[in-house]
Amino acid sequence: MNIAIVAPSSVPFVVGGAEKFWWGLHQGLTKFTPHFVELIKVPCKERNFWDLIDSYKKFFELDLSHFDMVITTKYPAWMVQHHNHVVYLQHTLRGLYDTYHLTNLPTECTRCSSDAQPLIQFLESAPKDKKGAQELFKKLEYYKNSRLAASPDFAFPGPLARKIIHFFDACGKNPEYVSGYAAISHNVKNRADYFPEGATVDVIHHPSDLPEFKNNEGRYIFTASRLVGCKRIDTLIKAMAYVKEDIPLLIAGCGPELERYKEMAEPDRRIKFLGFTSDEEIINLYSEAIAVPFLPRDEDYGLITIEAMMSGKPVVTANDSGGVCEFVENGVTGFCVGATPKEIGEALQEIVSDKDKAKEMGQRARKLVENITWETTANRVLSLATSNQKERILILNTFSSSRPMSGGQKRVYNICKNLANKYEVVAICYGNSPSGPITKNSVDNIFNEISVPLSEQLISKRNEIREYTTHSVDDIAAMLTCQTDEKLISVIKSEMQNCRAILCAHPYMFPVVSKTMTEKDKVWYDAHNVEYLMKKCILEDKEELDEIISSVFETEKQCCERADIITCCSKEDKQFFIDNYSIDEKKAFVVCNGVDIENIPYTSNDQRNENKKKLGIEKVTTAIFIGSNHGPNIKAVNFLLDAAKKCPEVIFLVVGSVAHNFNLSKNYGNLYFVGEVTEKEKNLLLASCDLGLNPIDEGSGTNLKIVEYAAAGLHVVSTLHGARGLLDGFINSIVTANLEDFPATIARLASDKHSSEDTRKRLHDFVEEHYSWEKLVSPVTERLETGI
Repeated sequence: MNIAIVAPSSVPFVVGGAEKFWWGLHQGLTKFTPHFVELIKVPCKERNFWDLIDSYKKFFELDLSHFDMVITTKYPAWMVQHHNHVVYLQHTLRGLYDTYHLTNLPTECTRCSSDAQPLIQFLESAPKDKKGAQELFKKLEYYKNSRLAASPDFAFPGPLARKIIHFFDACGKNPEYVSGYAAISHNVKNRADYFPEGATVDVIHHPSDLPEFKNNEGRYIFTASRLVGCKRIDTLIKAMAYVKEDIPLLIAGCGPELERYKEMAEPDRRIKFLGFTSDEEIINLYSEAIAVPFLPRDEDYGLITIEAMMSGKPVVTANDSGGVCEFVENGVTGFCVGATPKEIGEALQEIVSDKDKAKEMGQRARKLVENITWETTANRVLSLATSNQKERILILNTFSSSRPMSGGQKRVYNICKNLANKYEVVAICYGNSPSGPITKNSVDNIFNEISVPLSEQLISKRNEIREYTTHSVDDIAAMLTCQTDEKLISVIKSEMQNCRAILCAHPYMFPVVSKTMTEKDKVWYDAHNVEYLMKKCILEDKEELDEIISSVFETEKQCCERADIITCCSKEDKQFFIDNYSIDEKKAFVVCNGVDIENIPYTSNDQRNENKKKLGIEKVTTAIFIGSNHGPNIKAVNFLLDAAKKCPEVIFLVVGSVAHNFNLSKNYGNLYFVGEVTEKEKNLLLASCDLGLNPIDEGSGTNLKIVEYAAAGLHVVSTLHGARGLLDGFINSIVTANLEDFPATIARLASDKHSSEDTRKRLHDFVEEHYSWEKLVSPVTERLETGI
């Protein structure tokens, strides 16, 4: 595997236990496992609340799809989105968790202003998942770019900051997105709110990153630490007053408290500060110590404890020092006493006055930690990933879904998107070029897509068929050649491990699936249309293509026969499969085309009129047709060219790749070709037009465009054939007309300036209830879970 250890790089940069842990884990995984490991560090500032949120967002948007596994250990790195994510936890932002009480600030947001109340309500009601995190980032962006950015509500630390970070941490560590959990100590495991409720957490004590340890005769007391208040070096300095022996205390390390500690220690000539020390110096200093005092307050783990014991030295600590106490047994491997100078000093005195006892304690300490190795740590961490890894859904298609424009692309994309909530989704498709490497990319941090270059055989077959038709035949060429495409076969075989099902989006890749799968592999055929009928319609009247049309029939039939699940866009398509392919009707069910409701907002009359003013079209009725470069759509546009002449008071807009079939330099009067647009541009058009048109009289499947029209709040005009496969409640709420009546119907609606907004809003609500992709894919997920 390719493994990424993902961590924050503090600004300004400091080296502490966390950094040493990452270096050691990287070395351990590299040395003791067969995997490739990268340490990825992202600079993170914490000067204020907005710095902190920016850091969280950096990790949330980080694309690590080119890795097979990621390991995170500390905030905000666990915001990273990955299908195989292990959280090996060191600590959260402790100042907003277990040490927050030291600030004496309130824990609840009762004193926050009214401006913050919508945000607080969201935090209390929103799901703690990817969608929740995404929405919270959007809301915080609004506050950051407004006058409220400097509000006391966003003080750091503060109750609202605490609530927001707890929300983000819960999203990042949500069990739905995490393969396995571990903690560096029992102390970390048992802290409140560090892990999701009910999560199984393994405790994996890790060693130091130091390469070796030595045990020589003791000559002094030694400790190493960052010189900050929570390490309680001041307590150790005071404790030396109770050590009667004339023995040095050597303190290695740097930090903001250095000058104050030097001033405190000045009367005691035995105490020396060594400043920064190299690894080699540290190893030697441990080796000649009699004992190692280490007195942090509620330490997560305490790497100095492990290093001291690996060097065969007893450790003196306080009974409130947290993770250190998991190793220091009082009187056995050192002393664990009260956190007062007197008790610490007396423990040190007992050790230095009896060197034989000190050696015995040190030997027992070394025995205790001798099995804490990087080999053990690395393999235990890897076991969390392999034992909890999500099952995989492998999706095969001839085209990419990374930029969903057409209805078919959107269907594949949204199925992938919703399956990814439960499974690891990997889509395999052909690229656009015969050259270049096989690539693996993340699609919106939701699923991975592997793109295989076109084979020479595919290109040759495509060119051969194009001699007889101008229509796109890439999918047919793929069907006829994929079975011998060694690159494609190799990719499919390498991705089939832990595979719950292979989904054929269209039947065109089924020949290669039939070659690579075994009898136990489950196959799901998602039928966007009856492909045989579609190709027969497009390629009819070409005798040279009859054999190819027959091949499509046979391939689709074989795919239906082998499939354990068949999802159809309409009941008519399902019935065709039953009648013509002799399938068991129990394995086929309808999953009609849906819409991404969140990305197609309803536009009211008032807002629509405002949009029309901005575009300079407020005085005319505007009708839109959206279509891909597809036979029935091309025929529909040819029809609209005539209809536009009969409705001169209406502007007709044709959007999508269907425009490629027409001379765009020609003047078509009141009909304009917009061509391919982005999702954002399309939504602006839907929010500015009045009518959504669908003059389709052939083809199978369902027409996604009219559901999108309705979701946006347009009047919908469609043929009954164009509305096939949709629910009666939807069909009864739109305007249907025969093609010969289409122009008159458009003219009538254009003259109706007082159309009911309530009707269109009810239709939008109907779409939201029945055509959201989440609800449409849910039955498939249930079928996959219960067995197929």
